Amino acid sequence: MSERLSQLVVGRVARLRWWIGGLFLLLAAVLVATFVGLIWAVWGERYPQWLPELLIALGFLLAGGLAALILVSRHEGQLTRLLDQHVDQEMEQLRSINSQVKTLQTMASTLSVTLDYERVMDVTLEVCTLVLAELGAPVGNQVAAVYLADEETLRPVAHRGFVGQDRHRHLAGQAGALARVLAQTDPLLVESPEQDPELSQVMALSDCVTVICVPLIAGLKLYGMLVLGTSSGLRLDRRELALFSSVADQAVISLQNARLYQELKAEEEKQAATETITRQQLAQALQEGPVQQVATIAMRLSFMRSLVGRNPDQVTAELARTEQLARETVRQIRNLTFSLQPADLRSQELKVALETLAERLRQDSGLDVQISGAELGGMLDQQTKLILFYILEEALANARWHARAKQVVVQMQEKQDSLEVSVRDDGIGFAAQERRQERPAEGLGLKMMAQYARQIGGRLDVQASPGQGTIVTATVPLVPATPGAPGNG
Repeated sequence: MSERLSQLVVGRVARLRWWIGGLFLLLAAVLVATFVGLIWAVWGERYPQWLPELLIALGFLLAGGLAALILVSRHEGQLTRLLDQHVDQEMEQLRSINSQVKTLQTMASTLSVTLDYERVMDVTLEVCTLVLAELGAPVGNQVAAVYLADEETLRPVAHRGFVGQDRHRHLAGQAGALARVLAQTDPLLVESPEQDPELSQVMALSDCVTVICVPLIAGLKLYGMLVLGTSSGLRLDRRELALFSSVADQAVISLQNARLYQELKAEEEKQAATETITRQQLAQALQEGPVQQVATIAMRLSFMRSLVGRNPDQVTAELARTEQLARETVRQIRNLTFSLQPADLRSQELKVALETLAERLRQDSGLDVQISGAELGGMLDQQTKLILFYILEEALANARWHARAKQVVVQMQEKQDSLEVSVRDDGIGFAAQERRQERPAEGLGLKMMAQYARQIGGRLDVQASPGQGTIVTATVPLVPATPGAPGNG
């Protein structure tokens, strides 16, 4: 393309020369005609007297035309060289823009298929490194980091060139360049990072002459900050800073997708854990109740068959007892059906679900269940409420079937960052070891309840003594212990 433009310039300059030559010849002819006409008409002199003056005037005119042609020829080469330089610069800029576009396309295609937030951060830093290299900053002179918003600070999660404490140093983002970037939500070029109150804390930036701060923002939500530094002095215009904003925007979109995926994955894991607990609860409940009672019914039927010929009157009494046991078995199976319907906790509060359970126990067995503080259950997340309901249901079942209690008090109390739930009955109690935190007490169903509590980061304590009733206390965190997606934003 440069050669074609050079040929075009040469052609235009040659045409200009012809135009200049023709123009001066035309001027010479006009000069001669004017000179002759004026002198002949005004003074009536013949040509021998004014011919020298005419020749002198023509000489000056021709000299001016020759000088113009010489200047055009001399500047032709300079013009060609300047044009070549300008074209080369434009082509280099176009190649740089094309390379940057390809880099962004590569970044977009890579991030669109990854749901790992760590990979998202690494790709973002890699693209920023390539862009800085395109702008004239050698890779070896670069420092780069991704900070994610973590409560009230910025936490480094990915970095290039960081050493020592820089890898764990949080930045407040409340002073200097970081505060301005967060307030304006636009990228900022910092030319004296060593004088910045927060950037100067990062040792890796101490040798940098230029630092670029780019916010990671989607809508009104802050996700973090890109901090890029180089020991090479850079002069970036608005278009080049906007390029880093494009990289940050793509990174935020991918980060949102990665977080959403991790949240969905965590929810699936919680659901799987809930299903496992439900199966364990069902297996245990069946083993403790209906299975044993069905086995008892089978033994009694066998016993009655042996009595048919020997003692028919006793068969009638055994049939009555067996019928009562069968009805009790049916009632227990219905109770299990109720316990396998945790969807109630999604449509109503824990308080309502407990009151429904208490009413059912009151109708089925006459057990008086008093509940206080159940409204505090609204402070728990869905998973914790569900498992806590399992624990309380198991504790009430133990009070009914094993402790033979007549009254049970369920009480909820907030204790700092946890919720303490106690189930106190007036039953027969049992011999128990001294209470130990994080260790399930011995007894039917208590081991499974302790496992439920650990599932949500809590603990189970049991106090019991013969004839003094039992107190089962579950302590669960108000903030779930199960880690979710990285960062809080």
